[in-house]
This record gives sequence, structure tokens and C-alpha cells, in this order.
Amino acid sequence: MDVKREKLIYAKRFLKNARKELKKANVDKVVGIYKDLRRVSSASGIDYLAGLEALKAIFIKFNLIDEKSATKRLKNVTSYFEMLRKLNTRIGIF
Repeated sequence: MDVKREKLIYAKRFLKNARKELKKANVDKVVGIYKDLRRVSSASGIDYLAGLEALKAIFIKFNLIDEKSATKRLKNVTSYFEMLRKLNTRIGIF
């Protein structure tokens, strides 16, 4: 399977898991907010990871990074911003 496609499938799986986690949090019908803060926090973290995986797939698609160096080069949020900046100069989206 293609690495980009594999990363996107992984990201979608993360999103599906985050939705399941939010459903378990239950909404207070009177106020309209989630009751279980721990589950909301967990779902937010899972969504964050899904976004990072999707960004990796985009970086690989546009040949900004390869699969082997992705784990070494993308260690923090700043490195993701640098890659987005490179992507912007290459294709001019942002």
C-alpha cells in the first residue's frame, strides 16, 4: 500500500476513535456541554494526532519528506510549521 494512503487511513482511524470517545463523554442536555472532561481531553488529543498524521501524508505526497526521515525530522510543532512554510512556497496554497 502507498505510504501516503496508509497515513491518511491511519488519520481517519484516529478521527473515528475520537468520535467514539466523545460519544462516551455524554452531553448535559440542560447546559449543552460535555459532562466528562477527561474523555473530551482524550478526544482532543486523538484529533490532534490525526491532524499530524494527515500533514505527514501531505508532506510525503509533495516530496517534502520521505517516510524514513519523517519520524526524525518531525519531532515538534515548529518542524511542522517549517514544512508547511516549504509547502506554501512550493505550491502557494496559504
